[in-house]
Amino acid sequence: MKTFYTLTLAGFLIMTFVVGCGKKSYDEGTQAALSIQNVEQELRMGKKQIESTMNAMEAMFAARGDHLKKQFKVYSDSVDDLEKLRKTVTKRLDTMVKKKADYLKQWSEQMQTIENTSIRETSEKRMASVEQMFASVQTEISTIGETFNPFMKKLNDIRTAMNMDLNVNGLQAMRPIADQAQADADTIAAGLDSAVSVLNSAVQAL
Repeated sequence: MKTFYTLTLAGFLIMTFVVGCGKKSYDEGTQAALSIQNVEQELRMGKKQIESTMNAMEAMFAARGDHLKKQFKVYSDSVDDLEKLRKTVTKRLDTMVKKKADYLKQWSEQMQTIENTSIRETSEKRMASVEQMFASVQTEISTIGETFNPFMKKLNDIRTAMNMDLNVNGLQAMRPIADQAQADADTIAAGLDSAVSVLNSAVQAL
């Protein structure tokens, strides 16, 4: 699948130059590539932050006495950082979708000026492949979101509960929820790896 995306994107770039697309279309393509790269980088950061948050959670569960208060603070701050990153990623995704739409619109307009039927048909197929690539990325990210939202709720519920009951018994009561959160984190990490792989293929090709 990765090879397919790489060949597809490389092919459509070649066709862009062959058919003589204007500067505006080229600029739109550059902006689309940059937005893809930004999303890829943010998703990589997201995975690291999730790992950091889960490590902080486990350290909190292992802590006792005064050290427990310190670890709870570390965990709480880590959850806040993860929430901030989620908002940043959402903005990046919105930008990527907009740049994609602008780019495909320009491409479609340029394509209508191609007189050679064979070249126009080839370009249409290339554009359809690129649209499919973006659709695949959005599907991957949408799937991640289905797990991520409940995951964040679990993390926040653990924080709220521990804020009122920060002791060994309180920790034991939250252990099942923490285990569920860890399972969510593993699922999200796998999804992020898949999404990053597709995005990285796009960036490399562009």
